[in-house]
Amino acid sequence: MSGHPSHHAPPQKPSGRFAAVLLGALFVGMVVAPLESTAQSQPNGDNRVRIVQLLQLGRSHGPNARAELEKSLGDPSESVRIAAVTGLGALGDVGAVRALEARAAVEPQASVRQRITDTISKLKRSSLDSAKFVVQLGNMTNVTTVRNSQLPDVMRAAAKTHAAHLKGAVVVEGPGDALLQKASEKHLPVLVLDGQLSKLSRADGAGNVTYAAQVEFVVRKAPSQVLKGTFHGGAAGSDSSKALESTKRLAELQGEVVSGAVESALRGAEHGLAEASR
Repeated sequence: MSGHPSHHAPPQKPSGRFAAVLLGALFVGMVVAPLESTAQSQPNGDNRVRIVQLLQLGRSHGPNARAELEKSLGDPSESVRIAAVTGLGALGDVGAVRALEARAAVEPQASVRQRITDTISKLKRSSLDSAKFVVQLGNMTNVTTVRNSQLPDVMRAAAKTHAAHLKGAVVVEGPGDALLQKASEKHLPVLVLDGQLSKLSRADGAGNVTYAAQVEFVVRKAPSQVLKGTFHGGAAGSDSSKALESTKRLAELQGEVVSGAVESALRGAEHGLAEASR
């Protein structure tokens, strides 16, 4: 399942924000121009235009559609929030479930919560209906000397999000996930995905600090636990030395590069995982 390192352009000087350079061993990255944000308020305060935009965005299936719709889940307008939920349902991206669940936990309006719950169920059903195999998240460990207790959780969240984008895959949290029982009734093969953060290095430059992360994933087929393959990914990110005097920003940057490394590994894993499930 291991691939070849991708080629990427020389890194540009960061401007105080995260500047990731994906080093994925399994894919050649694509640069996608951002869509015009629909999450900005209209100057006249009329939400009708935004609602139409959000509904159209859900049908567009554009590369940034999900991110734009998720931004509007917290909009002050109930109608806009409903439009965002509806758009995510039309988009059909099961990766949106995490954001929908997070919003449901704090949504004050019962009608919107119900719409969110229905959309989550719809996305999970559609994912299972088209699934060819199950990706069960296993152990995520940090074996580096960097002491950041959040990093295994960052890996897990990133693995869940990006594995959900793989064609034919349905993602479950673990052996107790209700979706796993439904998948077993359909006799879908189950692949257990264990992840390891193997490197998180720091390099200090002229006014900037760069972190580079490398991750490795091991794939085993359940219930036999037979090893089916491994794959790797990496990413790097920088910020100013001054910004990183903040322990919060330092932890954020570390999480960003680790998340980027997971993305780089999983983005090219579709074929390998499909082969491993056979």
